[in-house]
Amino acid sequence: ETPPHTTNTRHPPSSAMPDKPAELEGRGLAYAAMLAVGASCLSPWLAYISAADFFMMEYPQAKLMYVFPIQNMCVLTLGSVVMMIYAERFSLHSRMIVPQVLCAVCMSVVPLLNMTGAPHDFALVATLVAQFCGAVCVTISQSTSYGAGGTMGPEFMNALEAGKGIGGLGIVLARMATKWLLPPTEAGIKQSTNIFFIFSNSLIVLAIVLYVRLLDTPFAKKCFGDYEASRTNAVSRSDAASAAENGVGAGSVEMTAKGAGKREAKGGSEK
Repeated sequence: ETPPHTTNTRHPPSSAMPDKPAELEGRGLAYAAMLAVGASCLSPWLAYISAADFFMMEYPQAKLMYVFPIQNMCVLTLGSVVMMIYAERFSLHSRMIVPQVLCAVCMSVVPLLNMTGAPHDFALVATLVAQFCGAVCVTISQSTSYGAGGTMGPEFMNALEAGKGIGGLGIVLARMATKWLLPPTEAGIKQSTNIFFIFSNSLIVLAIVLYVRLLDTPFAKKCFGDYEASRTNAVSRSDAASAAENGVGAGSVEMTAKGAGKREAKGGSEK
């Protein structure tokens, strides 16, 4: 009797599967980038509050240790609301890289003011503006970082949180080291603050470098490409719906919807 015909149930891998080896290239860099981004989110805030002795020495009447928290929390609260409403209008990378670069510029203000011997009143205003603008930049990049991490997977969200812990500890230890190594004189406090701010700013620069390098990896291109296709499609459909509600001609609405459909189809064909 002929035995029943058996078939091999093992199928060749499908090209549509997301876990192809080529598409996994860059996961290690992605993890390192998310660690650095997490650390950079805390860097500006911790830099200002950890240098309390310097700011109280330089601006004793300004009560900056009360002003900084109020500025920071107001920006963070209002900025988060604005981001929830309008963030999807801008690409993920522009929301991540541009604020980080501007934040690095803002973090350079305090050392530059000390090194150039800027006039007292000008230095005070410049410090307040720099801290405010830095808070705005962190609000944008921090909320965006969760979107970037979530797009790549839960382990990268964990990396963000781990980066905050590592970065926070490193920044505090750096401040302790600079205060221990330099004398508690006016010149020593200024010099230690300069070194400390430069170190804190280096975390932001590191996050920018790693994130920009990450964008060239197949893993990031796959994850972020899928997200951007979905984002632009959703924005186009939302604009079409708003146009219809506002009484715009049906032809304009149809053209917008068709454009969204073409972009979606193009994204699918590229995969």
